[in-house]
Amino acid sequence: MYREDARADPQNAYGRYKLNMEQALIKLAAELGKSKQLLIARTSLILTLPDSPGNKQSAGKAVRFVLNALEGDEKVVLFTDEPRCMSFSDDLAAALVELAAPGSPSHGLLHLVSNEPTNRLEL
Repeated sequence: MYREDARADPQNAYGRYKLNMEQALIKLAAELGKSKQLLIARTSLILTLPDSPGNKQSAGKAVRFVLNALEGDEKVVLFTDEPRCMSFSDDLAAALVELAAPGSPSHGLLHLVSNEPTNRLEL
């Protein structure tokens, strides 16, 4: 959806807060001469699958919501106008460990999400 070098344009207070924090970290790292050691990982819609079939309590909040909705009789409203690029928590954790390893050349701003946009209904 967005590239790391795209101009940031947050659409709500939460997004503006996150951008302000990123900018503060970048400034602090520069002041300390640590810019090449700073990695800001942007994620979106982090999904945690159940650790085994039938154990939905081990799933993350978003996945539990979907599983509960599929089991229930209540009408569920899901957004289709908010495309998101999800990431699975296990994949994200593995990527962060690799990026944090000593000698990793990664620094700056990095999007750690899939390249396939989806919405909550498609999910």
